[in-house]
Amino acid sequence: MDANLSKLVDDRLMSAPGFSIEQLMELAGYGVASAVLEYWEKFQNLAENDKNVLIFCGPGNNGGDGLVAARHLRHFGLLPTVVYPKRSKSVLFTNLTEQLVDLDIEILDHAPNSAEYSNFGLAIDALFGFSFQGPSREPYTSIISTLASSRIPVFSVDIPSGWDVNEGDIHDTKFVPDAVISLTAPKLCMKDYAGVHYVGGRFVPPKLAAELGLVLPDYGTNSKQLMLLSEGSTKKSDGEGMSNVTQKPVSVVYVTASSAEEARRLANALVQQKLVACVNIIPGVESIYEWQGKLESSQEVMLMIKTRRSLVPAVAAMVKQLHSYDLPEVLALDATGGSEAYLDWVRANTVTKPMAIVSDTCSLSAMPPQSQKVSVCEKSAVKVAPVTGEVVATQSAHQVAQESLVYDTVVGTAETGSV
Repeated sequence: MDANLSKLVDDRLMSAPGFSIEQLMELAGYGVASAVLEYWEKFQNLAENDKNVLIFCGPGNNGGDGLVAARHLRHFGLLPTVVYPKRSKSVLFTNLTEQLVDLDIEILDHAPNSAEYSNFGLAIDALFGFSFQGPSREPYTSIISTLASSRIPVFSVDIPSGWDVNEGDIHDTKFVPDAVISLTAPKLCMKDYAGVHYVGGRFVPPKLAAELGLVLPDYGTNSKQLMLLSEGSTKKSDGEGMSNVTQKPVSVVYVTASSAEEARRLANALVQQKLVACVNIIPGVESIYEWQGKLESSQEVMLMIKTRRSLVPAVAAMVKQLHSYDLPEVLALDATGGSEAYLDWVRANTVTKPMAIVSDTCSLSAMPPQSQKVSVCEKSAVKVAPVTGEVVATQSAHQVAQESLVYDTVVGTAETGSV
């Protein structure tokens, strides 16, 4: 739909005795929240601590959709924080913000700084919709610029903020979100969009759709309020085959080891269990640091590890269990660019949800191969929560057997049975 048709649809929906603005906003916001939840679960494979969602709300109805979405997302189990720089004083918007306060949802007057973005797993852009006529002004120009370079996934409501509804990014914001939900129907500016694309708004009367020539999705016989139009491909790119943001983020993890032998043992264990796709071993690293009040200098070996971001906690847990150091270095950085083909290879060669880590308490060098199961002997099992990788319990192998689970040595998928 172009700008004129988008406005006409809204006007006709609200014509007496049509929908009220409150009804339309509630339906749209619920659709946004539903799409965000599906995207969070299906495409991002985010860890439990990535439930923090940052929602940017503008001064108009698009911002209202974001406020409604925040309420529903809180009920869905996510943890939204709202950035609402210019609050509307109307009764409708005052009520929407009070509803968020009642749910203990924090509402900020200004955007967090770039360093604080790492506290969130997802950002929602609900600044401007189809009626926007740019270019944007502050504080929104700075927010859109930050979203354009965001290292966390960004989900836009209706259209990417700062875009012209007919012609797209004519103001050169360079903002291309990872996902969008088009409300009612996709707008003209979305025709070449290559990201994850939903459509929502299952409330247009069929007669009105036919009269206006709208081609709406066939939602079928179900309760869903949205439809996935495209699972997307490369979203933000610096050039052919280079992607800045991926649907399932990849991280580079740095670990130092005391020797090449220890580095190889760690690397073999991580790769064999598909916690990581590749480990580069870099010898001759000199580390200078303070330890227990003394300035130290050591010759170490660096491991540069490539894995899914969601697997970083499990990687850290395994390194901690198998490393000779009391405090091993585990430092993860998000990959914000690279060959999309290589990033896909990393994803394809790693597991999605680690279930357990089992460590040999006798000797690192005595680790059995991946296919060997744990027997009741001098081994301990470190249970790792699915998705999060958080160590939730340490048990003896005998206790693991009593739970009727068989674990692959080190890490793997639990199988029903007995040890």
